[in-house]
Amino acid sequence: MKSIELDSVGSLVTEDGIVSPMSSEAINTGLDGEGVHIMDCVDEWWESMECEEAVRLFQFFSKTKMYLKEDYFKWASDMMKIVVESKGFVDITAARLHEGWSI
Repeated sequence: MKSIELDSVGSLVTEDGIVSPMSSEAINTGLDGEGVHIMDCVDEWWESMECEEAVRLFQFFSKTKMYLKEDYFKWASDMMKIVVESKGFVDITAARLHEGWSI
């Protein structure tokens, strides 16, 4: 099974969308100590994620069945907005320019 590590939130996310902590220092997903589906993660988890990692996460999902889930695009857009706004940016392009990374 494929997965992606997200260091900013201390989590491992599988291609099925299951989020598990990589250590006891991981950001709370909303369900302590167990895997939780990414669509059920609390806003605190998303707010702690770095913008560049969120882009990598959604690129990862674009190659999985998560991409086909009903309402995926609305959910992904809403979550990216939480990530971006929590860092003080108006959109992902502004974040990219300010932080100096490429999409």
